[in-house]
Amino acid sequence: MEEEQTRQSRRIEKMQEKYQVGNHNKGGTAFNIINLDYEKSKEGEFLKQRDGDKEVRTLLRSKHIDMLSNNGYNLVNGQSRSTVAVPEHKVYNPPGSSGSTMGKAGA
Repeated sequence: MEEEQTRQSRRIEKMQEKYQVGNHNKGGTAFNIINLDYEKSKEGEFLKQRDGDKEVRTLLRSKHIDMLSNNGYNLVNGQSRSTVAVPEHKVYNPPGSSGSTMGKAGA
């Protein structure tokens, strides 16, 4: 009898793994679109980190385009322009970095 129960429970576990049985109303991502929050799981933390990395890359791209195409001051009123603020990131914008070398290309 006990052997039958363990076999049945193993069968159910395999079906859940292979056929996603019991996950009919569960979303495919670790983000809840109703409350706009990440799930409290490993996948949710990974997705949150990926989205944060994407945001830093986007701001860096904006800053590089701004540096290469605009002056350091406003031509209309002569005041200095504010640059795009990029948060520190361990890979894309590490603390203490001197910034991009894109503007020095070909110099």
